[in-house]
Amino acid sequence: MSFFNIFKGKSKGPIVTDQIYMHSNVKDKAIVELTSKANSTVFLVWSDLSYEHYQTLLGSSVQLIRNVIPSRISEHEIVFLEHHFDSQKEIDFIKSLNLAKALFISSLDDPIFALFNSDKIKEVMKHMNHDENEAIEHEMISKSIVRAQDKITNQGLPDNCEEEIVGWYNSLK
Repeated sequence: MSFFNIFKGKSKGPIVTDQIYMHSNVKDKAIVELTSKANSTVFLVWSDLSYEHYQTLLGSSVQLIRNVIPSRISEHEIVFLEHHFDSQKEIDFIKSLNLAKALFISSLDDPIFALFNSDKIKEVMKHMNHDENEAIEHEMISKSIVRAQDKITNQGLPDNCEEEIVGWYNSLK
């Protein structure tokens, strides 16, 4: 280790980019378009429900993260199709793939967003005349997602959660 390395800042880890669509059907359309442009892309999901959905949409190019062997997909472009509720699990997995950058494609219909009043966010976006076919992408949003994940990890789910969200959450434990 060089003497001057002691002055470097702590490594911040991989760069996470979030592309968030207002609705899941628009997200699905964008993913299908992406597959037509880059056929070596591997799409990763955390939950069984998402796996079943995207298996019918994408076939063998979608994989369930708990079944992934990192060395077998390291040559491919990787795209995550949902967030885990635990940001540290995400970061650890991204690091196991030796990725410097990670792309997450989500929609406000995804369970993690439903926990944080995504309907209200949709209303604001419509009021601002946001094109529903365009993804929102900003560093501030990615940081907000991590804060939301940390809140879920530390506090658990709120008492008034819908069954679908509870099922999603329990499938990731």
